[in-house]
Amino acid sequence: MLVYKYNELPEYKLQENRKNAKLCNYYSTSFKSRFGTVTKPITVYSNIDDNDYKNELEKKTIISYISNFNTNGKLKTEIKTFDQLYKYRQHVYDYQVNRYNNNDISGITLSKYLYILGVLILYYNPFKLSIRILSNSIIQHSNDIQKKQQQEKYDNNVMTDKYVSMTDLIKQREELKANLNLDIPQNEYNKTIHNNHMKYIKLCMNTYLPPLRLELLYMKYKVCNVAPTTDKKDKTNYLCLYDNIYYIVINHDKVVKRYGQQIFKLDVNNEYMKCDIITYTLNKSFLLFPRDYVFTSYKDTTKPMNKVSYTNMLSCNQNILRQSYHTYYEKEYKPSLTNEQLKDIAQYMRHSLSTARSIYIKVKNNNGTEQKTNKTNKTSDIKTYRKDYMKSYTAKGTYGEIRTKDNRYLNYLRSGKIKKPKQINLDKHGIHLVDGIYTFTDNKLLERSNNKKQ
Repeated sequence: MLVYKYNELPEYKLQENRKNAKLCNYYSTSFKSRFGTVTKPITVYSNIDDNDYKNELEKKTIISYISNFNTNGKLKTEIKTFDQLYKYRQHVYDYQVNRYNNNDISGITLSKYLYILGVLILYYNPFKLSIRILSNSIIQHSNDIQKKQQQEKYDNNVMTDKYVSMTDLIKQREELKANLNLDIPQNEYNKTIHNNHMKYIKLCMNTYLPPLRLELLYMKYKVCNVAPTTDKKDKTNYLCLYDNIYYIVINHDKVVKRYGQQIFKLDVNNEYMKCDIITYTLNKSFLLFPRDYVFTSYKDTTKPMNKVSYTNMLSCNQNILRQSYHTYYEKEYKPSLTNEQLKDIAQYMRHSLSTARSIYIKVKNNNGTEQKTNKTNKTSDIKTYRKDYMKSYTAKGTYGEIRTKDNRYLNYLRSGKIKKPKQINLDKHGIHLVDGIYTFTDNKLLERSNNKKQ
């Protein structure tokens, strides 16, 4: 990734863009250290040989940023430039907050997108004080959400009243198995049997195998004459039968940009995967009830089952099934699995082991009772955060107040409002004239940098 670096700028940029270069370098480093590969498609592009770095940013970064969080297409406003992003900043801000406001773990996602929004607004005009304050207020909101997520990490990992343990799921599976006959004639197959049948398949696919997200719900079934492959143009996921072995083909899901497309061959039998039972059960299932999808309704076998019906089959959603599986094999299963085996489970579930341990592993609280988790409070108003930020930033006697006065005086000099500045004032604010341009002295920049770290 090409970014502006303070010590690599061409000479003609060192004068006027000194502060801007430091900001670009600081925030580009923050992108990488804070988000890693989570926001891999969202990068801060610029070319140090290009006079107008904003054009390069507009071409790549803004369009990439908007397309990444506007996956459902509900943000109708076209935003491709810095001017458009700054003009519709409140609209983008509200859209993100409203979209990620109804999910316990969405605070992580919201924090990332708000942070990037604050950085991009800063790039719009880093010399203007009001824009820097606006940018910092949005970033402050992002930091507040992240801090609250860290404070509530234990609470988020406590089992809620909706949690269903893996032991209970296995018990339900075995009870259904005892009462379900997959060898009955097709003419005796009815809706009641169908409902129990689909419920049993769901329990098998989420207890004998590491649970996927909702890819199973919309997954098509087909018999292949050749070994299945992925297709970048195809966004449909498949359960394929080839040479009496089932394959799960993931062409598209929410993490495809990070983990790519993937094929899982269901021929493994170990402590946490029982593919022989899955193969036997699916063979019986598709023979008794021919269909185009893994999960369908009783009346229409050409369409997948809807999400409400799929969730209501059990007293928990798919996310809880994933939590139960991870928690069982991480905390309860004996003998304990190795770290490599746990990584293998995480890979099948299409996330990292660190993600599993921070989000999916659930524990009981100290007194052994269950409790609900509190959702992160997300305010949908930039002005509120901007106002609160200004109160703390410019409080009398704080470094923020001094910094603000220095910036204001420098802006007055550059705008020509002060024609003949007194040397005593220039020394007071740490400003000197270099090649006809007023800028902070090196000592002042070092002082500001040290104070910021404190």
